[in-house]
Parts: sequence; C-alpha cells; structure tokens
Amino acid sequence: MTWLPDRRRSSVSGDFHASQAGGSSTIGTLSWPRGEKRAAGATLYLRCVPGHNLALQHEAPRIAAAINRYFGYVLVDSVRLSAMPLEPTPPPAPPPPAEPDPIQRALIARTVNSVADPSLKEALRHLGHALATKRR
Repeated sequence: MTWLPDRRRSSVSGDFHASQAGGSSTIGTLSWPRGEKRAAGATLYLRCVPGHNLALQHEAPRIAAAINRYFGYVLVDSVRLSAMPLEPTPPPAPPPPAEPDPIQRALIARTVNSVADPSLKEALRHLGHALATKRR
C-alpha cells in the first residue's frame, strides 16, 4: 500500500523530506504485523536518496507524527528505512526555445546589421531572438 499521494507528501513530511524521499508513489509502504486487521500500528518503510538516510532516520518520529496528524489517528507506529536506495529522478528536460516570427526576425536582423564585429553581431542577434520569444 502506498502511504500517501505525491501531491500531499510535501504537506505532511515537509518539502525537504519529500524531495529527498523521491517523487515515486512507491517509495513508502505500510506494513502491518501478521494477523492484524486494524488500521493502526503499521510500520512505514521508506526508501531515500543515498546520503540522506541519517537525516530521515533522525526525523522519523516527526514524520510519523505528521502522518498520524494528517490521518487523524495513529496509523504509523514506527518508521524504518529500506535497505534499497532510491535513485533520484532527473528533472524534466526544458522545452526547446521557440523561434521568433519572421517579422521579428527581420527587425532584429535590420537592427544588428550596422554592427561591424561579427561575433558581437551574432551575440546581439541571439539576444534579440531570446527577448522576442520571451515576450510571448
């Protein structure tokens, strides 16, 4: 069972712990003792980014208290760290830059045409294109 949806994780455990524990919804699982039918008294197993396990272990009582406060009863009895490390997910790639329309291109080319230095002219043209696409 996943312990909390991604969109609510930072509100329960704090932004730092939510980012260090990863973005996948399978990083935290609840496990109850065998034969238990009640909802309380589960152990929360967390996977974290290597190097942050000591901080999460230190903050385990606060994380358990925050989860219990969120649900309104003692759902998590203890927090343990899983031996399997969590590999951080790379940030999404930024979208490719948009090209300015032909009219703006012609205006930028006409404006930088009087510059004598070719490398400066290219840099100004590139800057003009960046500014023209940023306004959209």
